Amino acid sequence: MSHQHPTSDLIDQLPVDQSPVSQEEIDIVETIFKKQNAKKVSILAQEFKDGIIVASIILVILLFREKIEQLLCTSCPKLFVTPFLVHLAVALIGGFVFYFSKNFHKLRKNN
Repeated sequence: MSHQHPTSDLIDQLPVDQSPVSQEEIDIVETIFKKQNAKKVSILAQEFKDGIIVASIILVILLFREKIEQLLCTSCPKLFVTPFLVHLAVALIGGFVFYFSKNFHKLRKNN
């Protein structure tokens, strides 16, 4: 049995716009998705993907920074004696996560 929040609406009860599509709207969609623009849209999507991955990694690091630093300091207390080294380690971990998330499909193809 699914739990429904009292403020949410069922999808079949949402209003639907029944007005016909204007020629201007059709022209906009055709302009965006023309074959010559398809490569531009694909490149734009790739750029957004990288930005979203980086933003997600930064958000996770900011949200769990104290836990990550605590884990690093308790696992190797002699290595992480200064806050600079702890921040450097967190940044390197973030870099590795970005690299592996960006190249995950390449790693899967090789296996």
